[in-house]
Amino acid sequence: MIHKGPPDKRMLLFVIGLSFGALLEGIPGFGTLGGKEVEIRVQDRGMGIPAHQQARIFARFMRADNAQAFGICGMGLGLYLSRALVEQHAGRLWFESGEGKGTTFFVRLPFGAPFASQ
Repeated sequence: MIHKGPPDKRMLLFVIGLSFGALLEGIPGFGTLGGKEVEIRVQDRGMGIPAHQQARIFARFMRADNAQAFGICGMGLGLYLSRALVEQHAGRLWFESGEGKGTTFFVRLPFGAPFASQ
């Protein structure tokens, strides 16, 4: 069945999870991981993060003023928790953003022995 209509966030997360699971398991046809790290980039062309708030964007309960002004729901915990989880796995989470131009988030995680044994 082909989904017609607005994007379904749950299904997108499911597909991403399956794809990365396949990469980590080494299933042929799903791509390859080279070297000792994997990097994931997620980019949007949205409102961007105001320059004066970028240094605090990973803080607990932090929400950018422009996101609040546009009525975007959230508690300000997503980026805080994401960074904590990435760092617990010896990785790095960062972003590049321009107000009115969008944001790109980057996640870099080590890949190798710890994953191969699980």
